[in-house]
Amino acid sequence: MDESKMTDAIFYTAKHVVAGKVNLLPGARLTDFMREDNQYLVVADATVSMHDGTKLFNAAFIDLLRSSVEIAVPRDALK
Repeated sequence: MDESKMTDAIFYTAKHVVAGKVNLLPGARLTDFMREDNQYLVVADATVSMHDGTKLFNAAFIDLLRSSVEIAVPRDALK
């Protein structure tokens, strides 16, 4: 993947928090990325944790079921 197009993001599901990088087209927003038709989204350099912060695993990439994502936020938007 082209590192220049990678955006750090955090995805919250009912049971997990997934932090990693997603490949966005130039000028695209994370919202646009979430609205794509693919059933799964690829998260690179992924860390999967429980909501209490317990880390489950790291992976070079995971496929995350798009419909399971309840909240998606770019890491640089966090305060």
